[in-house]
Parts: sequence; structure tokens; C-alpha cells
Amino acid sequence: MAQPTDTAQPQRTDLLGLPNELIIEILRCLSPPSNQLHPSEYSSVTATKTLAAVARTCQRLGSLVGPILYSRLEIHQDQVLSQSFFRTIAARPELAAHIETILIERKPADVYAYGKIPFHLRLCSGRSPGDIARQIEGTSLPYGSQWIELLQREYVTQIKIALLLQLSPNLEYLDLSYVVTDLEFPRTQDYLLDESLSHFHSLIKITGALVPEPSLADRFSHLHILRLNLLNMTSHPSRLFALPKLHTLQLDHLRWPTVEEGYGFYPEPMPPQSSSITTLMFSYSCISAPTIARMITDCKTLRRFHQRLTDIDNGIAQQVVWGGTCFPSLLEKHSETLEDFVFTIQDSIMPQETPYERIHGLDRLTGLASLTISLSALIGFPHVSTPGGAEAYRIDKKWSKGICMEELLPPMLKSIELDFCLMEAFEENYDQCITALVHTGVEEVFMRYTHTLELDMPGYLSLEKLPFNFYHLGEVFAEGGVKFGFAIVLSLFDDIYDVVVAMLKDQGFNKDEVVDYQREPLEPRAASSSILPNELLITILESIRPQEKTCHNIEALNFFTKTLAAVALTCRQFNLIATPILYSRYDVQRGQPLQQSFCHTIYTRPDLAKHIKSISIVNRREIDGELLFDYFKHCARRTKDAIKAQIQDQSVPYGERWIRDLLEPTTHGHPDLEIGLILLSVKNVEYIDISFASYNHQNSTAITSLYYPPSPIPPDTPLPLHDVTDRMQASPYIAKGNERGHGGADDDTFPPDVNPYWAPAYNEPMLQTAESILHTPGPLKHFTTLRSLRLNMYQLAPGRMAFLLLLPALRELEIDHLSHGGYSLQEPGATKQQTWPIKSRSSSVETLRLLGYGMEVSILAHLIESCKTLRVFECPQYTKIYEDTEWEDKVLRGLLAHRDTLKSLTLTPDLEEDDLPRLHNLDHFHALQTLNICYQSLVGDPPEMTDVRPYLPQHLQTLEIDLKASMVTDEDSPNSLLQTLHLPSLKSLCLRYSDHWKPIFIVEFHHLQNWCNDRGIDFKFTIGVYSPGHAWVEKKLSMLSKQGFTEEEAYGHIAIWDNDCYINIRDWVERKTREGRTVDLSEKPKNELPR
Repeated sequence: MAQPTDTAQPQRTDLLGLPNELIIEILRCLSPPSNQLHPSEYSSVTATKTLAAVARTCQRLGSLVGPILYSRLEIHQDQVLSQSFFRTIAARPELAAHIETILIERKPADVYAYGKIPFHLRLCSGRSPGDIARQIEGTSLPYGSQWIELLQREYVTQIKIALLLQLSPNLEYLDLSYVVTDLEFPRTQDYLLDESLSHFHSLIKITGALVPEPSLADRFSHLHILRLNLLNMTSHPSRLFALPKLHTLQLDHLRWPTVEEGYGFYPEPMPPQSSSITTLMFSYSCISAPTIARMITDCKTLRRFHQRLTDIDNGIAQQVVWGGTCFPSLLEKHSETLEDFVFTIQDSIMPQETPYERIHGLDRLTGLASLTISLSALIGFPHVSTPGGAEAYRIDKKWSKGICMEELLPPMLKSIELDFCLMEAFEENYDQCITALVHTGVEEVFMRYTHTLELDMPGYLSLEKLPFNFYHLGEVFAEGGVKFGFAIVLSLFDDIYDVVVAMLKDQGFNKDEVVDYQREPLEPRAASSSILPNELLITILESIRPQEKTCHNIEALNFFTKTLAAVALTCRQFNLIATPILYSRYDVQRGQPLQQSFCHTIYTRPDLAKHIKSISIVNRREIDGELLFDYFKHCARRTKDAIKAQIQDQSVPYGERWIRDLLEPTTHGHPDLEIGLILLSVKNVEYIDISFASYNHQNSTAITSLYYPPSPIPPDTPLPLHDVTDRMQASPYIAKGNERGHGGADDDTFPPDVNPYWAPAYNEPMLQTAESILHTPGPLKHFTTLRSLRLNMYQLAPGRMAFLLLLPALRELEIDHLSHGGYSLQEPGATKQQTWPIKSRSSSVETLRLLGYGMEVSILAHLIESCKTLRVFECPQYTKIYEDTEWEDKVLRGLLAHRDTLKSLTLTPDLEEDDLPRLHNLDHFHALQTLNICYQSLVGDPPEMTDVRPYLPQHLQTLEIDLKASMVTDEDSPNSLLQTLHLPSLKSLCLRYSDHWKPIFIVEFHHLQNWCNDRGIDFKFTIGVYSPGHAWVEKKLSMLSKQGFTEEEAYGHIAIWDNDCYINIRDWVERKTREGRTVDLSEKPKNELPR
């Protein structure tokens, strides 16, 4: 069913409607970017599974995802995906051309005694050593004989990696990370560093002078980023600087031998400023200051320089910080080009006897825009000769007040991030230093405070107060127009979390703001332009959501939930963006194990309820009450006492009745009560869909277990509704009646079907809110944002349903598949007609959709009459309404009252031609832009005119026509009448054609398409069939071919009836193939055809 466009809301963009180039960029956002230098931020396994799930959705996305899926290989402890990767590359070596990133990470658990490689790694590709040897020989791998020899030593995994390095001509990012503890290192270095790392040595040799074939260097000509992590280098890979396209070199936890250890710095010195490297990053690496200085000198243009030091680098820190070895090189060579500078020192390297001096010369970095620096390295931490422990590190107040931030910082700086620890900031004097940043011209300030408890020093064993009043700092920066943020990092002990939260609340932060404060350290923020802004990422992630609000396809919902959950686990940025989308839709139906945790999550994290925008509760025919109860009784896993307490705490309307429900023994428990509490906990819900269906006595008996009455009153007994009748007397919006009693044949009270207990209990909050809306003092607490409501209910009384029209924000109401009985306002046996309970023109509903069966024309007329401004009205296949001889007079007369506002009208009954007269007065709807109508209702049967234009609105832009060939005789061919539809504003003509009997088409589709094209009208048509066997799909394709359509075009116009809707034949075949079912489009029709 098509959804009308809300004029107040932007139309959602369909992902598949975008060009391939943009879809590729979108899909790349679901994968860790190849230039991300901190892959620990991402769950590569989750990202890979997410992309694989996207690839399976349709053929087009599969072809686009393939290159992205194979662009990145990660080898770490979870080897399941890498095993599949190796097998695929071995079987299809052409896919290796897509590989852009290889990350090899080995944890201590992967290193067994004496350095032997675990068995599952050796067999990860499922190939024998002989197969590998043959491939090595076949690819003319350099040093192949050496690697074939290694096969006998069981280093198969390392050779697989080496093969990938050689088979990946477009490799752009390489990350080699090995973890070897000090105890293991003496026994494993020979294995891991000399022989099993031969793929790494081959890289060094290929880029060095020892390679006998210079052309082999071309194999790494595309390498842009190289990261070495946790390696104890036994030789200098100096020639890595000569790689032609290498722009980023990151060395993490790397031990680089010094000259004193017997290794020269550069065996073959390079000319200064000859390297293309623009980014140098050192994290906790034991590399001497002269070595770093030489690297800086060899860079032609340096734009990013990161140096992070920890306690193992104390000697290096002394050279770098207090000797200032590397900074003269930076200042001399790159002061105008350096844009991003990071220098942080972990607090535990604080010297005991040496003053902690600041770094000098930062103001000379004239091109610097982003700075991340330890607070003490920025402003210094001078030693004061005060005897006794921590007193030696107290700050001289006079000195701190004399600091001028404007003189310390570069002139073009836009963003500054300050790292500091407890020792650096336990004096309040630093407040003036921080607030002085307001006057420096920076646009963004971020503070990261690390609270470590590992030092045996006074002040480190507890946290009595926060070092800064972050709330006050936020106010100061806000007044100065500076963006401010902070993070408190608890790196060791989580039990202090509650203490920190309480301190932040004392400073002035509210609960929601405290929840987002950071418990883990942030990695350096990537400056890559490939990371899209949050606004576009939100659009991308929302495109994964099922487009139709009423989508109850379990496969689609599962895919949506799993995909969003996978994206949310990818990184912090995606988590913040995906979480509101993930919790925005609450679906309850059979086969939804992912939703079983939804109730429990909302109860334990009630702050997430604010994200719920859509609630869909579906009980299809195949679901009975017992199954639904069995599902819900485990959702929340809460006791009756806990539910009772929540009812009382939330002041639930009619809470006493629900509490009484809890105390009464019932067969099927209280699943509806749990859902009712979900409805009460949400504040921002915009869409609710409650769908129940029952078509036989057995299902009815099962489903009514969910409608159990909470008292001994039988469900068919009239109930005294004192409160409702009192409201009718008092309300100016309620039509007045003559209320005299509490039920009976002569009363004017509502008939038996008004019994509120026939509706599930979770309907009660919404119904009771609507009924009390006119008498609620102050603003409503619930359903004030509800814009769209869809009811697919069994036995919902119209007397109560009417009050839903009064919900203040409700703009869209859809009522589907109502029961045949019990929907008259006339009480059985009564002599007087009952009164519709609300006045005309009292509802803000603008869109009214009525689907299915069972509503009387009089009730429908009241619904239309109650709306102030109706813009969309849809009434397709409403058999009982169209069977009423007065339906045209009552319904169209009510619609004509909205002729100046109604923009979209759907009237498509499903009856034979004898019962379907032509509709009159359609030309009176002056604002109508979209009309969806049956062919017979438009022209009559037989046709009553030769030109359709005078009978249609002149501003009509879209016309959709349902045409059943069985309802048109051969003498009344529609071709001539369809060609009179050239209205002045008509932009689109859509023909939905169904034909299961006739051997020929009664419409010349190709001729009609040419006629529309000549007049600038977009023409679309579909030929709907119930199944490929029944429909003779091949026959239909042949008939279209005779009219002039190609086979490809013809396939695009055939639709199959599946899961209560028509889908394109190609999508249908693809779906069945994924389900493992054989599809035969040439199957002959059965004896009986569906009607």
C-alpha cells in the first residue's frame, strides 16, 4: 500500500533509488575505513557480517558490496571469517585485486610454547602444503623456494599471508601487530621474527636494495598506510620511507634498536626531505629521540605528527620533553605545513626530582589547526622545594596565575584537546588557565581527565572531588561561543563510576547528560574526509529500515534489527547514531526472538524509551493467544510485585483494575499488561499499529484469551459507563444525548460491544487517555506526540474508537480488517438510533484509511464528518461499505465537504461489474492531485461517455486505475477511453491490470506508453498474477513481446501476489531462490484458479 507524502515531513530517500556511486560510498560507511589507524575501535567481524547481510538483500547490492567486502582482511583471534576469506581468494584469485587493507594481529593466546602456530591457524584455508607449494611456484613468488622449505616446518598460516601480500596489487593499508610477552619472547623470537615473519621481511627486501628484480617493488606501489604494532625489530626497515605512495607510518609499542645495541640508524642514508610521508605517529614506542628527529627531517611535507609516551619510555621522555630533541626539526622544516599535533605523556612517568617543563615553541607552528597535548606539557609543572611526598608537586599559585595562553598557542589554532591526570590538576589554580582559552580564538575545547589508582601516593587512593567544575567551564565557554566537551576516564576500577556520576550531578548536570559521560579513553579522532557527517549517516542507517510503517515481514524486520545492532557495535560514533534508530521501532509478533529483550532493556534502561517512535503489535492468523502469551511472559522477566509497583509509581489510568488483574488467577497470564506498561513509558511515540485478526471460531477462542475480562462480568453484559456519560454532558465537543440508565433495551447508553474489556488491556492507556482528554487538567502526559495510529482490531467498538479522533497530535488514522458484526451504533432491540459521541469538525486527523471489511456506511460517514481538514482518504476493497446502496450518497457527500483540501482519494472496490456504478461529482474536488480508482467506477459499465476529461478534476497530477479484464467485455475496449486522459496537469498514469483468464490483453500497453510519452506523461503499468504457475508467466511475457516490449522490459511489468502484496517477478524469484526453493515459471495452471 502506498503511503502518502506528509507535506510537513521530508520524503524518505529509497536507498536503491540512488546511483551506484553514492550507494558504494554509503556501504563503505558500514565498513571500517581502510585508512583508520586504530582498528580496535571497530568490530571487524560485526562489520563484515553486516556487509554480507546487505549483500544478500538483492542482486544489485550484492554486486556493489563485493569489492567493499573483500577490500579488508583482518587476522586475529576470531578466525572464522578469515578462514572463509582464504578459501575464497584461493578459489577466485581475481578477488585479491579488491584487497586494500590487511591487518594482522596476534594476541598472546595465539602463541604457544616455543612459538608453534596453533593448529586452527595452520589449517585456516583448508589446503594442503602441496597445494600451497604449487601456488607459490605458479605465481613466481620471490623467495618461493625459501617459503616452500618453510612448509615442512608447519608455518602454513604465515605463507597464506605472504601469498595475499603478493596477490594484492592494490594494497593501500598494511597493519602488522604481534603480541609477545617478555617471558615468551626469548623462546618465540626465532620463530615469529626470523622465519614465520618472512612475509614482513619480504616487504623490507622488496623495498630495499637486496631485491634482485627491481620490478617487484611495484607490488607495493599502492601502499598508503603502514602500521607496525608490538614488534621487537631485529633490523631497521629503513627503506619503507622510499615507498612511492606511503603517506602514513604508525609505530605502536615498537622497540627499535639503538646505535649502542649494534645497529646503525640508516644502513643506506636517504636524501633529506625525500619521503612522501605526511603523517608520523608514535604510540608508546621505544624509539630514540635522534631517530625520530631523523624521520622528521626525511619527510618532504609533514602534516600530522603524533607522539604518545608512557612509563616504559621514561628515558625517551626525558630526551623529547626536556631535551626538546624533535621539536627543532618540526619547527625548522614543517612549521607552516603541520596541521595536527599530538603530544601526550602518561602521568606515571612524572619525574621524581626533575622539574616538568613545558614544551617551547608551539606558537611558532603557524599552520597548526588541531592540538592534543598533556596539560603539564603545555603549561609546565615546576618543582617546588617543599619536603614530604606529594607536597613536592604542589603548584606555585603565583606562577600559575602568570600564564598567558595567547602567548603559548599557535595563532591559527581551532581545536585543542587537553589530557591531564589527578596529580596534574588537584589544585584549583588551573581553572584560570583553562578559562583563558576563551580569549585565544579556538573554536573547540575538549578535556580528558584520567583517574588512575595504581600509584601508592597520597591523593591517588580515593577521589574526594573532581579536579574541575566542568559544568562551570561549560557555561564559561558557551558564553564565549566555544564548543566544550570532556571525558572522565576510569581505566582500572568501575566501582568509582557511581561516585563520579554523583559528583557531576552535584555540579549541575542532569541525568541524561551524565549518562553520556565517557568511561573508556577516546582514540585520536580521525581526520579522514571519508567519514561522513552524522546527518548523512542517520539518513544512511534509516534507509535500512523497512520503508512501510505497516511492514510485518519477519525477514525484513529481523534484517533491520540485526543490521542496526551490528552497526551500533562498530564504533562509538555509529553507536550514538544507530541506537536511537534501533530503538525507534517496537515490533511484537511471532518469530521475533530479537524483540524478546526489548521489554527487558526498556525496563532496565528507561532512558531508551524516549527513542521509541513506532509501536507495532501484530497477532496474525497463525498466532494464537497461547503462543503470544508464551512469548511475552519471558519478555520482561519481572514479578507481579514489580509490575504492581510500576503501575503505582507511574499513576497508570485505571491502575486499580490492572492491579486486580495481577491478583486474579488466569490461564494465560498478563502479556497485554506488559505491553501496556511499554505504552505508558514512551513519551515521544509518533506511530502505533495494533493488528489482530481472527477468521474462524477456533482462532477466535484462542485470541480471546488475550481479551479476558478482569471481573466476573461476562463480555456480552452491558456495562454502566457513568464517567463517559458524565463527560458527554459536560464537554462542548461531545454531542448531547439523553442518558437515563445503565444499560438495557430502552437506554441510550452504548450497546454491548462498547464493553472496554473486549479490547486488549494494553489498548486501555490510549483509549482512556482519549476519553479523558477534554477533562484532563493541564497538559497530557501520554500520547501527546502520537501522529499516526493503525488499528487492525477484532471487536473494537465504534463508540470508544471515536474518542481516538480527539488525540491532539493525531494526523493519520488507519482502520483495517474490522469484524463483520457489532459495528452499528444502533443497539439490538432499541427503537432509537444512538448518537455519535463526538461533534463534527472536532478532530485534527488529516489522513483516513479504511481497509478490509465490516464497517457500516453510517460509521464511516461519521468518521469523515468528524475531521476538520481531510487531505487523504483511502477506502480500497471495502466490500460491506460498497454493498450499501446509500454509500455513494453518504460517503461522497461527506467527502465533498473537504473538496477544497482533499489532495488524495482512493476508492477501489473489489466487486463484480453489476454492483459497481459510476461515481459522480469527482470533478468537484478542486484540490485533488492524486486519484486511485477502479476503471468501472470511473467510466461506468458499460461506459457512459466517450471522453473522460470533463468528469475529472482539472488539477489532477496522478491517476491510478485498477482494471480487471474479467469485468470488461471485448466490445468495450478501454484503449480509446484511456487516450482521452490528457488533462492539463496530469504527470503520471499508472495502470494496475489483472487478467487470469483471457488469452489476449484487452489493453495495448505499448501503444498507450508511446501515447503518454508523446505528451510528457509518465506511464507505468503492472500485470498482477497470483502465482507463476496459475498465471502462465511465460505466456504473459510472450504477449508483451508481441506488443513491442523487450524481454527485459516485459519482466519489469509482471508482479506476483506474495505475502499479501504484489512484488516484481524478478524480486520474487530472487526471494524464493534465497529460501532454497526451485522456481519454474513455465508451470501450467491448476484446475482451480483463485478469485
